[in-house]
Amino acid sequence: MQTELNKVVTALGEFYAHETYLFEKDLGERTLTHRLAVHLEKHFPGWNVDCDYNRLGERTLRLPHGTMVSTDDHFAKSVYPDIVVHRAACALAGLGEDAPKARGLPEVALRCSQREREAADAERRADAICLSFLLRDRLRRDGWQQTFDGVVTGLIGAGLFVRFGDVFEGFLPARRLDPRERFDSDEHGVALVGRASGRRIRLGDELSCVVTGVDPPRGRATLDLVPADDVPRARTRPAKRTTPRRPPKPAKRKPVKRKRA
Repeated sequence: MQTELNKVVTALGEFYAHETYLFEKDLGERTLTHRLAVHLEKHFPGWNVDCDYNRLGERTLRLPHGTMVSTDDHFAKSVYPDIVVHRAACALAGLGEDAPKARGLPEVALRCSQREREAADAERRADAICLSFLLRDRLRRDGWQQTFDGVVTGLIGAGLFVRFGDVFEGFLPARRLDPRERFDSDEHGVALVGRASGRRIRLGDELSCVVTGVDPPRGRATLDLVPADDVPRARTRPAKRTTPRRPPKPAKRKPVKRKRA
């Protein structure tokens, strides 16, 4: 299965590298899936690669009654997976793709569950690769010096995983947090703690960062921390005084001298 996943990742890289025109013109989903299917077909010889394939043998797959989806068919009821790499034609031609027997269903179910987990992992990798290409192109256009506001979404002993720019994610090495000390993960794995200062950086903490490197084929981005002094801050008015003032002391009256009659 790992070989098939690598083929999908390679096809995605070729698709993004050669079909940038489609993204620039913001073309439709079916146009994108068709072009991706063309790149997939080169890596899966002997397989059928179809877009919007909604057949199981001679049967047309349909959604449950009452389900409302947004599709291009007239009744919005057909099932339209974007791309399917399959061997249904081999099954119809009787070329060894027969349906499993009942006694073999537990093994088939176990294999399907394993393939589903591997497919989910492939989807995450594909998203990371596409976003890395997008991030690289944006930095080339707008400049690598731009600062991003990020949130810590994960951590290991070697550093932090930071989500920034709404959709991107990168790795911030622990050695970049403070060159004067080392950081270690705490016992619960929810914070990095400085050995000397005791400074803690927790999951969910906000920070400012810059991108120092992008590796699109591997779907990775490396970050560096922006010192707090270098982060531009909006000017704010000083806070109003909230402590009550002491009431003024009453003025002393001078004694009035009465004149004698």
